[in-house]
Amino acid sequence: MKKIALLSFLAIMPAFAQQPRFELADIHVSTAHPASAQNSGGTLRDGLYINREVNRLQLIQAAYGLKEEDVVGGPSWLKSDVFDVVAKVPGGTTPATANLMLQALLADRFGLVIQRATRPVPRYVLSLGKDGSKL
Repeated sequence: MKKIALLSFLAIMPAFAQQPRFELADIHVSTAHPASAQNSGGTLRDGLYINREVNRLQLIQAAYGLKEEDVVGGPSWLKSDVFDVVAKVPGGTTPATANLMLQALLADRFGLVIQRATRPVPRYVLSLGKDGSKL
C-alpha cells in the first residue's frame, strides 16, 4: 500500500483557519520558462520564505513532504506555470512550520483541497523461477 494525496480545487476547508500563516506573501508568475525552471526548494533566510521558479506541483510537494508520484489527481496544468514565492515569516520559524504556512497559502491563493488516502499501487516483483537462478 502506498500513501497518496488526492487533489481537488473546489473549496477551502475551514480546518485551515487555525494553521500558521505567512505574515505577508507575494506570488508572481516567474519569467523562467517552465521547461528551463531550476527550482532548488524553499529556503528560510532573513525572515523570508523564498521559493523561486516553482510550479504548483512542486509547491504541493514542498508543503506536504511528498514525492511527485505520491500526488494523484488535480488538473493537468499543475506543472504548466512557474511562480516565484516570497513570504514574510515570524522570527524563529522552522522549516516544518514554514511548510504548514505554505499549506495554508496553497489553500488561500490556489483553492487547494487535499484528501489523504492509502491505495494499492501496481508494482513489479522479481522472484526466482521454479527452475532456480540461471545466472
